[in-house]
Amino acid sequence: MIAEPVLDVMSVKAAEELLREGSVKGLDRTALVSVIRRALAEEMDVERKISDEADKLITANMGAVKGAKADLGDLRRKIMNKLASERGLVLR
Repeated sequence: MIAEPVLDVMSVKAAEELLREGSVKGLDRTALVSVIRRALAEEMDVERKISDEADKLITANMGAVKGAKADLGDLRRKIMNKLASERGLVLR
């Protein structure tokens, strides 16, 4: 997941770029940064929930996973992508 300070920097940079391009009207810099920051945080929360769900599935099926000698990182990634796909999402 992305650290809070990184989200802050991303929000500021995105807001500055949008304002520089003239893509956003009616919001000042502070308000735009706030809107972008909130949207990024919501996206990260969705990803965290999918990650937690994938971890729970792996834990609940650890016997089968170990028996199959599966690569846990690869399995986790596949589960997360499947869960995201079922929800109409695309993970980064």
